[in-house]
Amino acid sequence: MKTVFLALLLATACAAPALASSADQVWTFDSVSSDSANGEQSSAHQVYLLIMGQVAAWNSQDIEGFMAAYWKSPKLVYLDDGEQVFGWDQLYANYVNGFSDRSLMGYLEAQRVKVQMLEPDMAYVLLWWDMLLGRPRSKVVGTSTLVVRRMDSEWKIVAAHTTSLQP
Repeated sequence: MKTVFLALLLATACAAPALASSADQVWTFDSVSSDSANGEQSSAHQVYLLIMGQVAAWNSQDIEGFMAAYWKSPKLVYLDDGEQVFGWDQLYANYVNGFSDRSLMGYLEAQRVKVQMLEPDMAYVLLWWDMLLGRPRSKVVGTSTLVVRRMDSEWKIVAAHTTSLQP
């Protein structure tokens, strides 16, 4: 019995690095990986730059710039903590109405961005973020998953899901 246990323990220990490396290989780009600095012109890096452009626009209190990353279509799908928003116009209206005082938009920081290229013109993005929101500032943390497509040589978010909480 002891031999079987040791054999299983050894097999698990040997398999763990292989499993970890295969899980890491799922992602084409990871903002916290030194390997991601290579290939700055890659599609995955372009998607990353789209997301970072959104962060910069948000921090400049530029809702229009933030929304430029989204597909301007009634078919855009956005889910935020269970609330469903359909269409670019509705999402834009929600942001404009929700932040009529744009100074309340606060500060957004992308903690980590992972991009997986599904096809040459489609990517899946996993984003971890922190935000200081409102007045007085309260911290909100969250994750977002995005489906991004290249349309007419531009990358656009076509579907998004965000979950957040106040720690």
